[in-house]
Amino acid sequence: MKTKQPVTPWQRALALGWLGLVACLGTFAPWLPLPYPPATSDALALSTPPQLGSAMAAVHWLGTDALGRDVLTELVFGCRTLLLVSLPAAVLLTLVGIVLGSAAGYFGGVGLKMARAYWLALALWLVGTLAYTPLLGGGNAAAYLQWLLASGICVGLAVLLRLSGWGQQPAAFPVDTVVLGAAALLGSVPRLILVLTVAAILPLSFVSMPLLLGITCWPGMMRLVRAEALRIRQLPYIEAARALGLPNSRIVSRHVWPGIWPVVRAAFPFYLTLIVTTETTISFLGVGLPAETASWGHLLSSARLAPGNWWLIVFPGFSLVCTIISLRFLTQKQVFSAATPK
Repeated sequence: MKTKQPVTPWQRALALGWLGLVACLGTFAPWLPLPYPPATSDALALSTPPQLGSAMAAVHWLGTDALGRDVLTELVFGCRTLLLVSLPAAVLLTLVGIVLGSAAGYFGGVGLKMARAYWLALALWLVGTLAYTPLLGGGNAAAYLQWLLASGICVGLAVLLRLSGWGQQPAAFPVDTVVLGAAALLGSVPRLILVLTVAAILPLSFVSMPLLLGITCWPGMMRLVRAEALRIRQLPYIEAARALGLPNSRIVSRHVWPGIWPVVRAAFPFYLTLIVTTETTISFLGVGLPAETASWGHLLSSARLAPGNWWLIVFPGFSLVCTIISLRFLTQKQVFSAATPK
């Protein structure tokens, strides 16, 4: 049986070079000497193919779309959209996966105990937050104030109940069951359909878009972290830390999280690829960021207005494929590095 070979050094160097180029273009896009600003139509150059000219001439190097927007400018500012949406979303899903996965793997079904007053206040706060989520997504200032007031009431209720005998009694929380149930519930609906449904209801921006992608894509990372936390909690040094009476928070932060870091580091490029493809897909379908926002998905979507404009498919498609392949090379490198015995 033929085994997969690890990524060669030159492949990894090319991957890092391409990703570095995308990151630099996205970071410095507003200050680059581009001949045309983004989301600006040139009425005299509709569906213009790629042109050649002197360095000082304001020509459309990569052509224009059916609305006269410069493809080169849209590609460069699409890198900026990629950074502002995909990277925060990948970081968010990683953080959620680490917190929930390590809690589910380390504490299990009965290991996490807290006073009843805190559990009740936390449950009420979660219900209130879910109820205010549609209003918060629309940027309603009054909704923010009401949500803050409701959060303050939950804190005050927890303090009052903590003074009573019933509220002081500790109660175990089945964190493993709840987290796995939430992941199963989220996975029961196809991710793309879920994202499209929410995007059609709530207006998306550079804040709500990463939140939506991060909240809907965390179950896979959580399962990886949970599996590693289950393995780590059986190791002798964890048992020794418990025997010494160290608090669970210290054990998790000093011993469990450093142990799961190789798995998180290996899986992060893969989930970043997932976020990039999902963001491009929903932008291509026209339900992502506003149409005036530069995006590779919007650029690919503009080819539907002029199917004969091959440059509207080749250039953004080439950029997207190179980004996905580069992230795949990094993922494969991290997997082989994590699997190699020290």
